[in-house]
Amino acid sequence: MKTYQIALWLGFVVLLDVLFWHEKLGLNVLVFSPLCLGALVVLYPSALRSLPAVVCMAGTLISAGVVVWNGSFVGKLACVVSLVLSVVFSHQAYLRSLHYALAYLLAGMEGTLSAVLDWVARLPQKTGKHQQKVRLVWQYAKLALVPILGFLVFFIIFKVSNPIFSQLTDKAVTKIAHWIANFWQYTDALRLLFWVLGAFCLGVCVYDWRVGAFWNLHESNEQEYIKRTRYRTTLSLAYPVGVFALRNEYRTALMLMVMVNALLLVVNLIDIRYIWFGDSTSFQRLDLSSELHEGTYMLIFSILLSMGIMLYYFRRNLNFYAHNLWLKRLAYVWIAQNCVLVLSVALRAYYYVLFRGLAYKRIGVLIFLCLTLAGLVLLWFKIRDRKTSFFLLRTNGWALYVMLILMACVDWDMLIVQYNIAHYKQQTGNMKEIDTEFLLSRADKTLRLIVAEKDALPLTPDEKSHLRKRVWFFLQAQKGYTFWSWNYEEATTRAFLEKR
Repeated sequence: MKTYQIALWLGFVVLLDVLFWHEKLGLNVLVFSPLCLGALVVLYPSALRSLPAVVCMAGTLISAGVVVWNGSFVGKLACVVSLVLSVVFSHQAYLRSLHYALAYLLAGMEGTLSAVLDWVARLPQKTGKHQQKVRLVWQYAKLALVPILGFLVFFIIFKVSNPIFSQLTDKAVTKIAHWIANFWQYTDALRLLFWVLGAFCLGVCVYDWRVGAFWNLHESNEQEYIKRTRYRTTLSLAYPVGVFALRNEYRTALMLMVMVNALLLVVNLIDIRYIWFGDSTSFQRLDLSSELHEGTYMLIFSILLSMGIMLYYFRRNLNFYAHNLWLKRLAYVWIAQNCVLVLSVALRAYYYVLFRGLAYKRIGVLIFLCLTLAGLVLLWFKIRDRKTSFFLLRTNGWALYVMLILMACVDWDMLIVQYNIAHYKQQTGNMKEIDTEFLLSRADKTLRLIVAEKDALPLTPDEKSHLRKRVWFFLQAQKGYTFWSWNYEEATTRAFLEKR
């Protein structure tokens, strides 16, 4: 690394220690992330011409703001992922896909580690080359010996003759001696590990590890459109040889599409009849957990199987077969029917939430359904425009990243607690129920919501005692953090609980 890069790297290592040691992610993220992004832009100006880099930088700033707002785990995860991707796309400005970015991230880590090891291996050689400089430094040190001794003599004289000067120097010497005596308290094993890992990660950001290829991966060689390959005979799983192999493969695919569409149509008609237009109150008598999970498992299997079959049949020359119109139509129908299946499972999840309240698994189902719909739409584009599998990997990767940023913008713990308490209070009769154990296991910032409604909730004596302990531990823990760990939701909860 060049001199200014080393200075920048050391400055960020010190900043990392000041902002994050014994702190939670909060305001420090909003300070550290923009500085990192600014350093990347200065070191690698081509990043501003890369759309993926700009998108990930924007995602970093958005998620950093979310961390300061609510301190959610998803927000912290999104911020870390976005910052890492910003580093990769800044170094490799020509990249377009996330799965290649992950491969090049490994390349950057390997390159940085190799550079460090190479520098350590060349230390003896460097020492031999610079022996003359070392001797020169030693000569200047000997010249400074007389002034230093004179300074110490006059220091002792002034210390003895001036009581105020003596007191001030005693305090300074005591502090320095105390710091030296407790040196390992400030540099314990965990902190040393924190420095080493932090220095390495920041080295990956700063060190110019840009490479043209890694593991023989060349994204520039990837094509988004399928090219027709002309063979004298086209191989097929069903008919391995013969001049009519492509036609036979088409017929096999057509029969399969007809049969699975008919089967899926029956399933969808049943769901439409009994779930879409059935009596919703009847779901209260069903095992909704089983209904939801079975539907989800069927959806996962159906979608993955559908994608696998379509990717196989539309992988090469069948896209250019002159009589494949009906095969494409049936593929579109299959995609549409899978969309209907997605909506049916979403309706099951809606009824589940309506009668039983919110939980992470139910939210996860809805998020998976959104990603599935995106995957189906992209699969439709792949078939219509004769796209390659690389197109699907690239676009689905970005869909997953966008979903992560959107998820980070929602405070799920607060939403779950607020909804479930309101849902319980709206219930009447013997059907009232709420999972108080699940409620008490949410993040600390939700404590103010539970404490405010504790008289209205069916808390057992043990749960009330557990709630009081959690409040006490939360307030005590907050005293150990500085303002660098500040986020709005926890600060609001702390202020509320201290007034109780």
